[in-house]
Amino acid sequence: MHSLAEEKKISRIDIKDAIAVAMAAAFGFVIALIWKEFIMAGLDLANIYPVSETSTADPWVGWAIFGIVAIVITVVMVILILMITKWGKKPEAE
Repeated sequence: MHSLAEEKKISRIDIKDAIAVAMAAAFGFVIALIWKEFIMAGLDLANIYPVSETSTADPWVGWAIFGIVAIVITVVMVILILMITKWGKKPEAE
């Protein structure tokens, strides 16, 4: 049987872990917002818009281009996540 002190210790560790995960997720969200702005500015510089009120082109074309860009960026980010995850699991050379 676990004593009450052991159960309290385990729950404190669980709470600490949960807080650490939540903080890491919050930091990741901030990073994502910054990258969103960076990517949107890049698309703006390239004159790629999902729908433009001043454009004479079909809005579906802009939407399709934006969708393709979103897919490409998603694939690149997944590859980067896999590379970084693999890098993070490598033991450090001493």
